[in-house]
Amino acid sequence: MRLIVGTLNPVALALGVGVSLFFSIPGNAQTVAPPSSPIVSGSLADSPQGYLDFCVRHSDQCQAGRVYLAGTSSPRAAMVSSGDDTVHPASTYLNVSRQRFDWRSVFASAAKGTSLQSQPGNLIAEPGVNSSFPAMTSEFWRQLETVNRTVNVTVRSVSDVAHYGLEDFWELPFQGGQNAGDCEDYVLQKRQMLLARGIPMAALSIALVKTSWGEPHAVLLVRSAQGDYVLDNLTPWIKPWAEVSYSWIKWQSGSDPELWVKPVVR
Repeated sequence: MRLIVGTLNPVALALGVGVSLFFSIPGNAQTVAPPSSPIVSGSLADSPQGYLDFCVRHSDQCQAGRVYLAGTSSPRAAMVSSGDDTVHPASTYLNVSRQRFDWRSVFASAAKGTSLQSQPGNLIAEPGVNSSFPAMTSEFWRQLETVNRTVNVTVRSVSDVAHYGLEDFWELPFQGGQNAGDCEDYVLQKRQMLLARGIPMAALSIALVKTSWGEPHAVLLVRSAQGDYVLDNLTPWIKPWAEVSYSWIKWQSGSDPELWVKPVVR
């Protein structure tokens, strides 16, 4: 994603400090989840290239059914394993991008040789509000609040071009991104931390949107038995998906995180 970065001045710096303090004030935490509803999926969409490249380097973050253990580093796909964790992730990306990669080592569906097809009518059969997703208990809500606030305050916002010298590069800020990244990286970090807390992968969808001012952006869509919620690095508030002022482009399916879907066109 593009990120507008300008020259800092004292006023901007003071404003930035104020924003950081606002994010970290405990009183800003919402104590109860507002009512929500499930987002409605339409037809299949192409997986973002940045996500596919990320999956080459972090296959544990992409396969449904794999267990992520807190405190462990992500295993890399065999063909890109260098044995040297000091290698800049962008260098690994550039090497892999020139090779033909076997996606069977990353995605379970590819390993099974299955074709990913939409349902009759060109729509994806998505689960609605039901018990297959976590109940929005007070404990679950506190976990979302904690992870959202921690990542928003800790990660330094920087563009991919400035950070990696690439237009679009997805990485975990706390693992390979030196605690810095753009909007997709905030999302990936929140997703990883929630996976480590036992939240199922199917309940955590990376979503690509467009802001009201026309900029591409990424958020984390969290699916619960009471509806879907948005974790966003541009605000400390967790909101129901229908209450954010974004245009939805595509997101990971709730029925299969290996699929990406578009919104229903009415």
